[in-house]
Amino acid sequence: MNQIVGFTMLGYPKDAQAYAWGIVIGAAAFVAFGAAKFAVGAEPKLVSARSVAAIVASIVAYQAVMFVGAAGLDGFASSTPEIVATVARNDLFWFAGLGALRIALGTAMPRWFGSALTPRPA
Repeated sequence: MNQIVGFTMLGYPKDAQAYAWGIVIGAAAFVAFGAAKFAVGAEPKLVSARSVAAIVASIVAYQAVMFVGAAGLDGFASSTPEIVATVARNDLFWFAGLGALRIALGTAMPRWFGSALTPRPA
């Protein structure tokens, strides 16, 4: 969604480097998803040590792919500690917010969203 908004509303440049970054971002998203799935294991739980491991693994994997992409595209201008911290913070807020929404929906409407999951150790 960020890229769609960027290209359609914010005037992102439509050049080779922009398209290359799109490929890197897409690859990073797939690698992050795989890392999270690996960290969760066979029995995913909403609030557990496995969930925390999944978000950490996905952030690390995403940033690793972005770092490699930066090496070939912009010389690490997009991989400063401030940018990486901002992205990680954003990801953590989304993780917490969506987790809370899942618990709320599971509690309020278990027929449509399943029963609310309760925290328990992994």
